[in-house]
Amino acid sequence: RNSELYCESTFNWKYLWRSQKDKEFKFELLNPKKLKVITESVKKSDRNDCVIIALLGSKGLLKGFLYT
Repeated sequence: RNSELYCESTFNWKYLWRSQKDKEFKFELLNPKKLKVITESVKKSDRNDCVIIALLGSKGLLKGFLYT
């Protein structure tokens, strides 16, 4: 079963991509400038950002935020 792996575009996204490219993950790179729900969040933390990304990803709502 393939799973999706979402990653915000940060300075270390290539390391994560390289470490997972041989796995059965579909790697999706998110454009943080398009993710206002995260960039304008009142509770800004990596943990909260991950929860929001996971929730939106599970609902299929991140397609408009990907780099293409």
